[in-house]
Amino acid sequence: MRRSKAPSIRKMAKNTSFDSNANVNSFRSPSPPMQWGTSNGYQHWGPKNYEDNENPLKDKRIFRILWRNISNRKHKIWNGDGTLEVTAADATLKDHTGKIMGALKTFNFNPRDFKEHELLQIAGKEVELQEEFKTIEECVAQRKQEIALAFHVESDDEENNHNRPQKVNMLKAPKRAPVARALTEYICMLRPAELQLWALKVCEQYAQAMPAGHQFSDDIVNISRWICDHPAIVKNHANPTSQLMLRLLEHLPPAKEMQIYDSAKFECICSLLDNLVVEHGERCAIIATNAEILDIIKGYCEYYGIIHIKIDTNIDVARFNRSTSDVEAPMVAFLDSRKLPTQRLQNCANLIVYNNDLTEADRSLLMPVQAVTKIYTLITTGCIEERLFQRNFHLVEDEDPMDMLLRPPLHPTHEMLANSNSTLRNWTQWHPPYSAELLKAACVNPELESLSCVFSKQTDIA
Repeated sequence: MRRSKAPSIRKMAKNTSFDSNANVNSFRSPSPPMQWGTSNGYQHWGPKNYEDNENPLKDKRIFRILWRNISNRKHKIWNGDGTLEVTAADATLKDHTGKIMGALKTFNFNPRDFKEHELLQIAGKEVELQEEFKTIEECVAQRKQEIALAFHVESDDEENNHNRPQKVNMLKAPKRAPVARALTEYICMLRPAELQLWALKVCEQYAQAMPAGHQFSDDIVNISRWICDHPAIVKNHANPTSQLMLRLLEHLPPAKEMQIYDSAKFECICSLLDNLVVEHGERCAIIATNAEILDIIKGYCEYYGIIHIKIDTNIDVARFNRSTSDVEAPMVAFLDSRKLPTQRLQNCANLIVYNNDLTEADRSLLMPVQAVTKIYTLITTGCIEERLFQRNFHLVEDEDPMDMLLRPPLHPTHEMLANSNSTLRNWTQWHPPYSAELLKAACVNPELESLSCVFSKQTDIA
């Protein structure tokens, strides 16, 4: 994350040669004795110098921070700077004068989890943690600066105005030319694995054997889509008393005995992780609608020692957004499409979409902030998943999913484009044997036998 200069520091550096170690008394006029009922009776209240031998870091951690009001504006600026003091009980947010702005008193993580460059939300403010104070000298210098600014802002004495720094104004960040980003999207069309092909055929035959007018439950459609994800998760979701499930359970091996190659999409994910993360050192985000799929992929990462993180909150996003120079920084992020965070991923070049049911708003939110970004969408062909994909691109009529199950795709997607007005026609098609250009750009494994076709499109984004 880019480290920003604190607004108050920028302004003071421009207008005065302020020395944080200077005597603070030069900034404050003698306080009149406190009078009962006077409006200036509390004027002398404010941040105090640390006592001799006092260690402010004894029972707390202190970070320099930037803050801004939470807003939906596209272009945001920092409103101010200050500090965040973290103890075992709470995290207290203070502005550049040491005034308390709010506190975070209930959280489910250890104070040690706070890291530099994280983004947090406290008391209606968006807070970016800057550097952490490591020494007492840093704390003392910060406190002297707070005292100087506090008495400069609050004092009404005019006779010493020439000795004081000018009133702090928050500055907008300098304008910069927009950085062009190249977004490349890949749609990977995957032939189902042998076990998937058998299970999908059982579902299709079961649906066709039902008498005309029979009211189907959603189970059969959901089971078919779970099979496309991975046959291992079917048993955990479907009704075990249904005739279809009883037939499937007779032949499906136990989940622990299923392999990478029993799901075309899972095999493709493993291949992409090997090429993108392990070989090229690029970070990936994987999004799916089923938490169990994410758990299966997580198990693969753990087995091969790939550091990963499950994204549930914006704090998790901040942890993932840390610089990759940290050897403990996660290389893979897992996201559940049903509960997406509101913060954008950074330092992540690849997004892998396991299920093709994201809205445009979700895709926009998930698009990583990176100069070169690749998005992979995985589609199982020859079944209801490809039929739904064809419907999304207006290659088939908008029909009921059960009808789609009863009538699987008559033609592969690439064969339907010649006589259509679908926007998919504007994509580049790639077929085996794949060119060296595609293999290098997309990090596709040429030995991935299930990959029957790839659609690609490149877009320049300002």
